Amino acid sequence: MAKIGMDVVGACGRGGSFRTACEACGDVIIRAVCDIKTEGLPKAAGIHEAMDMTLPGLVSQESILQGGKWLPVPDSRKW
Repeated sequence: MAKIGMDVVGACGRGGSFRTACEACGDVIIRAVCDIKTEGLPKAAGIHEAMDMTLPGLVSQESILQGGKWLPVPDSRKW
C-alpha cells in the first residue's frame, strides 16, 4: 500500500485508526474498507448480500440451541 497523506488518513474515519490498523496488521477486510472510503472504490457487497451471508449462520446457531429444529432464514429484502 502506498504512503498516504494525513488528510486521507483522517478521511478514513475514527481519526485514521482504520488506516493505521491496515498498515500495522495488513488485515484484508479493514484494508478494503479503507480503500472504499478513501479511494471511492465500489463496495464488494451491498447490505442484502451481506445479510444473505450472515443470517444463515445466525439462524444455524439458533437451530443448534433448539436441538436441530428446522428454522426459516428471513429475507432482509422483505423488511
